[in-house]
Amino acid sequence: MSAIDRTGTALIEALATARLGFTGRQSLYAKNLKTGEIVAFDSDTEVPTASVIKVPIMAALYHEIDRGRFTETQLLAMEESDRRYGTGVIRDLTAGREFSLFDLCRLMIVLSDNTATRMLFLLIGIDRINEIMREWGFAVTELRDQDWLPPDPKEYAVSTAFEMATLLERLDAGELLSPSCTQAAMEHLRAQQDHAQLARWLPYHEYHQRTGLINELTIWNKTGQMQGVRTDAALFQRGSAKWIVISLLRDSIDRGFQLDNEGNLLNARTGLALYDAWGRPALEQE
Repeated sequence: MSAIDRTGTALIEALATARLGFTGRQSLYAKNLKTGEIVAFDSDTEVPTASVIKVPIMAALYHEIDRGRFTETQLLAMEESDRRYGTGVIRDLTAGREFSLFDLCRLMIVLSDNTATRMLFLLIGIDRINEIMREWGFAVTELRDQDWLPPDPKEYAVSTAFEMATLLERLDAGELLSPSCTQAAMEHLRAQQDHAQLARWLPYHEYHQRTGLINELTIWNKTGQMQGVRTDAALFQRGSAKWIVISLLRDSIDRGFQLDNEGNLLNARTGLALYDAWGRPALEQE
């Protein structure tokens, strides 16, 4: 899919300005769910997802729960062989400890726990996860490697910005799962704690539960990071406005994991440009 602009030139120009100086490449698909406006470029290219692939894994898990194969309360023990480093906390706990599938999924999404992720996709089966994606019409989205150690990020998992946006839109609309499983999946995404990319500069209070501050912005998202790769799949709502943004970055020469990684900053600029176009006007008109 080539560049699409159904929003006017101002937003396209703002997004182009956001990319200035970035050393890698960006695939973007953003859709205003209230107006139907779309802005996208390079959105059909197969690209690495990093941990954004955990959204399809979650969706596949709840698909199987809907069909009676598993239950959220079912317990699964962490074995020594399950330990995976990078993000997460289960890796530092005692082997043999049992977790419910609900808790494993919550940890996979909220903390991007790699050990919880491994436990879940081994339970479901990588081939079954990919089969479900094909059944839903996603021809590219694929989990490929179970060890999180490939030299090429595409050897771990791939998708396109368009497919990931469509998955998130259909999940939110209740088109893929039962109402109860849809609600559970969306609550996992809403509880996600990493807002360092698309949501970084948006008016969202991370500690609203403790401080009493009111969040006028609601975020459902999942981020990912590997060397040279930053990804974020997000759904935002403010007032009557609701929009999806998928930004998948790769090939950056900044291979570090610091907060100010150039990929984090590009996604922050991208998220702010789309919020300015689709979020602020909604608030001002209410």
